Amino acid sequence: MMSLSGFGQAGERLSGKRDVEGEVKLPAWQALAMVITALIAFAAIMAMGAAMGRSVVFILSVLAAFMLTDRATEWLGRFARHPRMIALIYGAEAWFPWVWLVVGLFVLRVLMPFDWAFNSDTGEHFLVLLRYADQTVYSYDATGLLIESTQTLPLNKIVNIGIAFRVGAVGLSVAVLLATGVAWRHFKNELDAFYPMKAIDPSMAGSDPREWKRRRKIEERPSSVTVHVETVMRGKASDVGAAGVFPGDQIVYSDIAATREQWELVTSVALRRVSPTEARMIEEHDFSANEWRTMRDGMVASGLMEAQGNGEHGANAGYDFTDAGREFFKRRKWDRSK
Repeated sequence: MMSLSGFGQAGERLSGKRDVEGEVKLPAWQALAMVITALIAFAAIMAMGAAMGRSVVFILSVLAAFMLTDRATEWLGRFARHPRMIALIYGAEAWFPWVWLVVGLFVLRVLMPFDWAFNSDTGEHFLVLLRYADQTVYSYDATGLLIESTQTLPLNKIVNIGIAFRVGAVGLSVAVLLATGVAWRHFKNELDAFYPMKAIDPSMAGSDPREWKRRRKIEERPSSVTVHVETVMRGKASDVGAAGVFPGDQIVYSDIAATREQWELVTSVALRRVSPTEARMIEEHDFSANEWRTMRDGMVASGLMEAQGNGEHGANAGYDFTDAGREFFKRRKWDRSK
């Protein structure tokens, strides 16, 4: 076969080398590097918190609790499947920030048993290590007899540290965190590169083959779910919650049609025990006014919701879930795929 300057000559195409070094040792070293990077970042966070002091850490933690709890509960809610766990997670969104506002400083007192002190007269800056020790205390009784007792008393240790050192520790910790963030992303990308479809995540564009099977199952579910509800309207209030049908009770039959996404959204609202106001359902949950009113009226007719007030005497007119309605959504009785 004729060739020109070697072009066209027989050769070997190299596509890559797969051996223990590249497939086992290198990923293991990169995973270890990620662990070390995480430990360094954790140490930097601890050092920065210690340098800032308990009061500053408490203020920042309270702000984070009020600003980021909803994101944390949303992230945790993606992994929860049990209705009670979902209700607990979303319930924490309302009470956790206030609980932390009350008890957070006491918790930090245990986690950070030290404080900073500044002498305005001398300009000295001190680190005060809060500690207690058993000490012998001498006293006299009414007759003048010497009494010896052991009591646990504060025995703080004071260390004179320049304020420049404290400021420098905060700056160094921030620099370390920035560096570890870059290192973490680097090693993570390198480790992901060992697995196909991981270095670059195509799921962001909606074309991840790992999800095709699961998405196909979702698409097979009907987009519109019509629920046939049979509700027992008790004739006597004392029969509420009891099983069976009693004289004077009425059975109401209702058909409620909505998309699967809308049923999921209403389930989330019911489990979070917030008021399903029209403004909330339209603005936060992307219902149109007609869609929500139609679904709401169907749930009212079936006894899953009830009117709350009529606007008179200062009472707010609106709707809320009944006990039967919350139990209905807690057990996801509308989901025929269960």
